Amino acid sequence: MRKSYINNLKRNYPNCRHDGEPSDSYEGHCVTYGEMEYNGIQQYATTIFRLFSHGKRNIGTNEHIFIDIGCGNGKFPLFMASYPCIKRSIGIELVKSRYENSQNLLSSLSVNFGEITQKVEFFNMDMLKFNFRETANGVPCFIWISNLCFPSDITHKLFDKLHEELPEGSIIGCSKHPFNGEQTSPDKQQFHFTKKIHIPMSWKKEGSEVFFFTVK
Repeated sequence: MRKSYINNLKRNYPNCRHDGEPSDSYEGHCVTYGEMEYNGIQQYATTIFRLFSHGKRNIGTNEHIFIDIGCGNGKFPLFMASYPCIKRSIGIELVKSRYENSQNLLSSLSVNFGEITQKVEFFNMDMLKFNFRETANGVPCFIWISNLCFPSDITHKLFDKLHEELPEGSIIGCSKHPFNGEQTSPDKQQFHFTKKIHIPMSWKKEGSEVFFFTVK
């Protein structure tokens, strides 16, 4: 079923594209669009599962939560839901048109693949207002943040929030290092840097840097 589901996702998913100039309602927010390639998502998933297992914890079936912060049209959460170890796959997106695209795609896939898509939820909201603590409910989460275009202050606020609300052992993958030698918040001691790899992205097919951190 998983192979058929992924093939349907690839066939129905809209091509990655920029939305043009954002409306005034997104002023003050970074809504530049870009996304991970399918083989990049597989690489991300393999990496976080290995990192989690290396912490001497087992990857169980239907136990883990994946959250894509800034999920665009929903490709990443929909793909991650296909893994048996994922019990909830969540996408947070501020731009309403992208959120609507993700909901439409979810509805389309649910016709034949409800067993997988029932794990997927999309939220049209500001990432800094999302309740990660309530969502995690004590279970370490797998997080993806495409923060390459985020200003430093937004990245710092987000990482502070993630440390405050995510359980210890949660694994975060992001497209830009959150500290970059800066001495401002977030506190480097709150996160353990685990790995850097290159993953194919829509803006760099040969691979763009991705950094992995574990919440202490």
